[in-house]
Amino acid sequence: MKKYAPPWLALLAFPFLLSANPVKDAKDILIQSKVTGGLIVHLGCGTGDLLAELGKNERFLVHGLDQDNAKLKTARAKIEEQHYGRVSAERWVNSGKLPYSDNLVNLLVIEDAGELAEEEILRVLRH
Repeated sequence: MKKYAPPWLALLAFPFLLSANPVKDAKDILIQSKVTGGLIVHLGCGTGDLLAELGKNERFLVHGLDQDNAKLKTARAKIEEQHYGRVSAERWVNSGKLPYSDNLVNLLVIEDAGELAEEEILRVLRH
């Protein structure tokens, strides 16, 4: 019997290249990951364009993390403007730990992992 890798592992192994079109990127990410619901974390969410697009899908709770307060202010304004109660963004101080319990995150979109170790990424991802 052939053993298949979980969809999130494919995203880690083959980095997804983001375009300048967050609508297309969100659609492509969800198609390629095959994730159908749950928690999406966008690490390095920046000004929130992709974060807001991922939040349009009601099957997901979307949480953005970024280290830049100015970018977070913009991201939060976009979220508020679109009235998404399932989307949030907060400051993440890269201490080498993600603020989630083990196996909680269904999909982790990483634009800026900083010093985060692969073991920490795998710890939070749902198996």
